[in-house]
Amino acid sequence: DILAAEMEKLRVEMKKGREAEEVFGIDPKRGMPFFGLLKREIFGKMSVEELKKEDIDFLIDLTKDIVGIIEREVKSIDFWDNSIKQKKLKSYIILNLLLPKLKREKEVFKRRNEIVQKLIELAYYIYGGKNRGN
Repeated sequence: DILAAEMEKLRVEMKKGREAEEVFGIDPKRGMPFFGLLKREIFGKMSVEELKKEDIDFLIDLTKDIVGIIEREVKSIDFWDNSIKQKKLKSYIILNLLLPKLKREKEVFKRRNEIVQKLIELAYYIYGGKNRGN
């Protein structure tokens, strides 16, 4: 699966860079992969150093909000086997976290479903599968 290979490649890149990167009070293993994904999806290939302070603060807040809701939801019984629970989480992230914060970013707004799908896949990699219950 091409997407799985890309996600693994991204994870490895993020892990390497993360060791030398500031983590902004975000859990390096469970939160920073989401920070990196959101940075890439919203700001493209710009490095963190190239971003304005307000953009970094925006990413930190968005990451913490998204990770918080994901951590809460994935603890529910059979979350990864229940497509309805997953759809509700995707909708919540889009409506309550992405839309209010990204309306001004038209290109990002158009890709909101793609972005939330990547977030859920990353969540599965971090919180699902072999990591269930951790």
